Amino acid sequence: MPAVIDRPKTYKKPTLEDVDPTINYIPAVVRDKLSHESQEMLQRLRKFVDIECLGKEKLYLRELQSHEYDSEQCPTVQRLRVRAEELDLQQLYVRKREFENQEPFYENRLSMLEYCMASFFLGKSQLAQAVMHSHCSMVNVGAMELLLRYGSPEQLSLFLSPMISAQLHSSFMVSESEVSSSDALNVSTSCKIDDSNGTMTLNGSKWFVTSLEDNKCELWLLLAVTEFDEGNIYKRHSVVLLDKEGIKSEGITYERIDTGGPNSITDSNKYYRVQFKNAVVPLNILGERGEGFSMVQTRTSLAKLYQCMKLCGTGHEALRLAQLRASSRKVFGSKLQKTDTFKTDVATWKIKIEVCKLLCCNAAVRCQVEGIKVARDDISMAKIYTPREMSELVNWSIQIHGALGLCTLESPLLHMWHSCRATRINEGPDEALLSQLGKLEISNFAKNQKTWDDELAKAKSS
Repeated sequence: MPAVIDRPKTYKKPTLEDVDPTINYIPAVVRDKLSHESQEMLQRLRKFVDIECLGKEKLYLRELQSHEYDSEQCPTVQRLRVRAEELDLQQLYVRKREFENQEPFYENRLSMLEYCMASFFLGKSQLAQAVMHSHCSMVNVGAMELLLRYGSPEQLSLFLSPMISAQLHSSFMVSESEVSSSDALNVSTSCKIDDSNGTMTLNGSKWFVTSLEDNKCELWLLLAVTEFDEGNIYKRHSVVLLDKEGIKSEGITYERIDTGGPNSITDSNKYYRVQFKNAVVPLNILGERGEGFSMVQTRTSLAKLYQCMKLCGTGHEALRLAQLRASSRKVFGSKLQKTDTFKTDVATWKIKIEVCKLLCCNAAVRCQVEGIKVARDDISMAKIYTPREMSELVNWSIQIHGALGLCTLESPLLHMWHSCRATRINEGPDEALLSQLGKLEISNFAKNQKTWDDELAKAKSS
């Protein structure tokens, strides 16, 4: 018999302090797909969120209210941005690389899967999202991705470079009040191009536009019809860029949309209606003319994926807050934490969080390997399921907290719930995605059934 190998006497069972918990948040099936560099960065990000941000949520919410919900004016946000820069966490999404005697170039710092996991940690804290706004906001991330994929060298220098360093923010305009904008083909804002003068004339309106109150918002991206005679409806739209000079052009006006305030939720989400009336602006088209619909689909798909993973982090924090609350509250003589109902609920929500994370990670891996277009059904499944379940989880956590969770700034739960609920409308409502997913699944069924029938017939004939 082979000799039994004794455990070394120097062996010491690892304690909780010896094991970095970051790895436990990452689904086991994708851990080997993360680079060593990204794992180290995720560890720093997790510690930054858990240690530096979560304990200051109440302070941040009070500062946000006192500064009229302008996070850029909050002292806590500014202090933590300095700390994030010290930890090399600021240029999280896209970074600029410069080498001697070479033109600077731009690249994604993280893969889609790696950025998904970063989004998970950021989703745990409202404060962390404000600190990392330039590389966390879906508006800015979407704009950076489009510029990186389709921008000319001049556009990269003018817009992407200052966006990376947080000197410039953007606003993305698609939705219109007159049409159902969940189908981007309905967008009707017109853009007549005069190549001889190098100008564009814009007519139309956009609404539920964000970021316009931001002093750094000096880039507008809007979807408009430019190819009026194009027979292919998918080739009629283009993405138009307006710089800080174009934004000030005559014929462009905007006003705040009344969202029923004042309260902490409606005031922290400032939406605007923008009108274009014969507004003549400098000619600036992103990518090829007529490719706007395709670009919007790319941007929307990535926004859905990253936002859903962010909501997984939000749900995880809501579950933690519920358990913290239940551990200190007694009902009918025993702690709420010890009741069978609470234990069952915690287990159920834990399972659903993991399911949502797996849906998002699977979609991210397919995007990396096979492309965004191929992975659109996986992205749709994540977008349909995750916001719905995380909304219910946060709602349950609010119920555990009672009035504390619903009516005060002592808890971030109401902001969390609003974020989850809004995601069910943003980037495509559930109903539109369910219809598209069902149509795609029926089409796949027909193809698979035909293949199966052919294989069966071939097997019988042989």
